[in-house]
Amino acid sequence: MVFMNERIKELAIEAEQWCYANLAMPTPAEWNDRLNRKFAELIVKECMEQVWYTREDGINGNISEVIKERMATHFGVK
Repeated sequence: MVFMNERIKELAIEAEQWCYANLAMPTPAEWNDRLNRKFAELIVKECMEQVWYTREDGINGNISEVIKERMATHFGVK
């Protein structure tokens, strides 16, 4: 799997660790489903934090563009 930046890699590892700690004898399909759901949840939470930090940056500009740029920079997306 190719990661956009180090934070994405950390979130993938965190999701995998969550599965090991919370799933008892899952089937491969259940493992993959829960892993993907947890990874997505962690990414959404990370995005929500970026929106929170953006409020001061957007006071003198277009808040949507500020949020978009902050998320792109945070996750290493071009």
